[in-house]
Formats: sequence, C-alpha cells, structure tokens
Amino acid sequence: ADAPELGPHFRLAPDIEVQFSGQKIRVTVRARPALDQGAMEMRVNYSTGRAGESGWHEFALQPDYADFSFEYQVPLATGEQAVDYVAVRPVVPTKRRGILVESIVLERLP
Repeated sequence: ADAPELGPHFRLAPDIEVQFSGQKIRVTVRARPALDQGAMEMRVNYSTGRAGESGWHEFALQPDYADFSFEYQVPLATGEQAVDYVAVRPVVPTKRRGILVESIVLERLP
C-alpha cells in the first residue's frame, strides 16, 4: 500500500499528538460513497510519522452514512516530536472513485 502522507490526509495538532502518545485510541470515520462514481470501499490509516502507523484498515461502505472504526495502540513518542495524521482514501482498483466523509472522531481509550 502507498504511504499515508502521499494522498488525502490531515495533520493532528501537536497537543493532540502529545495526548495520544503511548495511548490506545479509537478512530471512527463516518462516510458513504459519493453519488457520482462512488467507491464501494475505503481505507483509513493513523500514522505517527517516524514512530509507526496503524496500517491500512479497509471498510465496505454502505449506501448511506455509517460509522467505521478501528483501535490502535499509538507508540510512545521519544525524542523529537513527529507529525501524526489520519489518512482516508477510497479503494480504487483502476478508475476514479469518490467518498464523502461526514466526520472523523479520535478517542483516547482507557
């Protein structure tokens, strides 16, 4: 799979990175296929930059908005602060496909 930072992604604020360091988190994306050329699947990845990443998690999309979640143990940050980000992509074998993302929720778990 391609590197998460090479496509659509958003960077987390430094204070959130500090709060998630060494913690188990849940990533929830609320999404659906686009009306025109909608993708039937999406994949999501939480990356800590240099310290590691969750790997791509693939989900089969529903016709209407639905929540898709995975849990990830964020590595403890050591040394210089890295850049954490979440990447969300449509699964596209060979053609252009779109998804609509309504929300992304990041939760620190007990």
